[in-house]
Amino acid sequence: MRRFEDALLGDENDNWMCRWLLNGSEMSGERSDTLLLDSVSRELSGRRVTCEATNSVGTARLDYVLEVECKPPDSLTASVAA
Repeated sequence: MRRFEDALLGDENDNWMCRWLLNGSEMSGERSDTLLLDSVSRELSGRRVTCEATNSVGTARLDYVLEVECKPPDSLTASVAA
């Protein structure tokens, strides 16, 4: 597994409020300007992650499409005792 990390940076004097969305649904508890996904699996590949940052001037959005590359699963072989 690998980590995905990104940050939306603004002026340090701005009072930014960030929220993160996965395929348009808000990710519960994710309000900082940095998103850290500790557990990334092939099921996340192709999903859209959005960072939405708002301050007194307006709202900015950054969209990403996750591309997760994994090794193919090991082939399983079974032996039958005669």
